Amino acid sequence: LSHVVQVHPPTWIFFAVVTILYFAFSLFVHEDDNIMVWSWIAFGWLVLILNLIIEHQLSHILIQLTPLKPKREHDNSGTPSNESTGLLQSEDLPGWCYADLSKPRSLLERLIVKSKPNRQQSLYWMGRQGPKYYRWLLQLNLLFLGIYCSFHILHFYTKIKENESTTVFILYLVLSILPVVGILVIKERLVGSFALVSSLGCYKRPQIVQKVLLEEKTERVVHMFFVLYKLNLCIQNMEHGTEQDYANGTRKLQYWEYQRVKKSFESLDQNDNGELSPSELAVLLELLGAQTSEEMVDKIVATLDKGKNGHINEDEFIAWYAANSNDEHMSQHTRSEFFFHLFDSDGSGELTIEEFKRKLDKLNMGLTLDEIGDVVNELDEDNSGTISAHEFSHLLHKYAPSSSSSSHHGGGGGHHH
Repeated sequence: LSHVVQVHPPTWIFFAVVTILYFAFSLFVHEDDNIMVWSWIAFGWLVLILNLIIEHQLSHILIQLTPLKPKREHDNSGTPSNESTGLLQSEDLPGWCYADLSKPRSLLERLIVKSKPNRQQSLYWMGRQGPKYYRWLLQLNLLFLGIYCSFHILHFYTKIKENESTTVFILYLVLSILPVVGILVIKERLVGSFALVSSLGCYKRPQIVQKVLLEEKTERVVHMFFVLYKLNLCIQNMEHGTEQDYANGTRKLQYWEYQRVKKSFESLDQNDNGELSPSELAVLLELLGAQTSEEMVDKIVATLDKGKNGHINEDEFIAWYAANSNDEHMSQHTRSEFFFHLFDSDGSGELTIEEFKRKLDKLNMGLTLDEIGDVVNELDEDNSGTISAHEFSHLLHKYAPSSSSSSHHGGGGGHHH
């Protein structure tokens, strides 16, 4: 979408040609104000109609590119559908699969776009250059709206008001404003549809999609760090005999924070049964470098397990997090040091990809070796192939959840997409 506001020379050339034609038209009608006004209004309505046509075309493309879900689990013969039979059911294929490539292309498309389109590209005006062409039309649309309003406000409005009757003036206002309102109403849907058709099918940008998914996973990882940090504080309190009553003083979590804690619990729940067992908790204690005695595990379970069933369910875990989330007095530097030493198994002062992955695998975060390598490369400022404590702190600064940033989240963390 950022390319829409970057107006390129072809757009200015088009408006220069239109300006020359409009000037020639004004000379042809001897600069008659009435003809100029109503022709300008007619031009506005023409652009509105073109907007409707473009919106319909973009909607058609979206429908054709949308994969269809199988409508039936069994065919008419009662045989269950499987992967092979599903491919043979034509009603399950998206519309672009039936695009007619033998249909002759327009003369304009053949002049501008030399190569023939594939089935998906054939759905677009201008074939292979479809997204660029729609972006150009969107630019023209946005610029025209400003020029159209400027002409009316600076030139036509005053003349019609001074020289015409009240009835004509009101008619002028209605007919000149309606196209603007219509274009503005359509614009939001138009921009959204344009963004989608420029990112689907053969126009997907897998690198960008992969980057966004990696950032989301990294945010989850960093939030898991904070869960571990709070659990470590909980263990320290128990060791010093200063246990907290988690039934009291619980603050209400914001929606984005609640969702993150929920996902952290799901990652810690290794067997996906909706509960943390003492054995799963022992794995966390080992990860934290704390004592994994049966007594300590039972003590933590007894503290968090309000249902007294020997396990920690999701609600109990979230309640514990909410009650134990008022630790803003801890500096970012203190937290960063804790996290770094948690991963630095050999105490070398440098994190390798292997150390990073070994710990993350125990947390069930779902990051591949390549994705972990990408995170390391992003943080590795000196290109040493490892992460120093200073470089690691940047990870927390970029992705760490904070109360100050929560107002910007709809479900995200400290990093904004």
